[in-house]
Amino acid sequence: MKCRICSRCRIRRSASSLAALGLWLPAVLAAQTTATVPFVGCRSEGMADPIGAPAGSPVTIQVTESIARRLAYYSAGGTIGVLAPRGWNCLGTYGSSGGGITVGTGLLGSRNDLPAVWSDGSGPLVEVQFVNGNGSGGGLVAPVLARLFPAYRALSHAVLQDYGQPVPSGPYPKDQIVRKSATLIEFRTPARTVGMGTYLSLKKSADPIEGAVILLNEKPDVAFVFVRLSDKLVGLAPAIIRQAERDAVKSSTN
Repeated sequence: MKCRICSRCRIRRSASSLAALGLWLPAVLAAQTTATVPFVGCRSEGMADPIGAPAGSPVTIQVTESIARRLAYYSAGGTIGVLAPRGWNCLGTYGSSGGGITVGTGLLGSRNDLPAVWSDGSGPLVEVQFVNGNGSGGGLVAPVLARLFPAYRALSHAVLQDYGQPVPSGPYPKDQIVRKSATLIEFRTPARTVGMGTYLSLKKSADPIEGAVILLNEKPDVAFVFVRLSDKLVGLAPAIIRQAERDAVKSSTN
């Protein structure tokens, strides 16, 4: 005889299924959003003696396994790090205005001032630069404040007057800007275009540049993130940028 399920039984079965789903779903989501990538130490160059590459353990990041298999975590000086495609070359830099790390496919070309130049600056690159808002970094930070952070326009105007520089009136005309918060701007500089992506060491090329500008404190100090990848790797850019944003915020609170 075929059983007829009453409404009470159906409710119990539904509740049981939802409970099982509640136990199963977080594990699936965790598997989809966290993974481990290799740690790669990078030597650093700057105003004083070179610094050797640090040693480190694999790093857990918030990406899918398929993305993680194509990335590594590059770190210089033991404090600055960034995700980038596996098998690339890297160099850290440091000086009175701040420090950073550059990761790319080309050969390194050093110079005396920051940031580092990777090859001719036009190839695939991932770069993070921390620039001090006070002192020698003020001339780099102030124009960015004027372009992207209106709340700091008066401060940037005063600094730029001291440097004898004009005050920019807003973002670069062709840049695509997304304001994520009062302290975080994401940008995309189109191919063959001068914009936020070419503000420091990268040069315009046939590929666009994506990245972020992050205010870290009230000085303000600023973190710059620049990502330029080939068509085959461009899908990695969001994961690289998100992780760099998290690392920058974390560094500012430590």
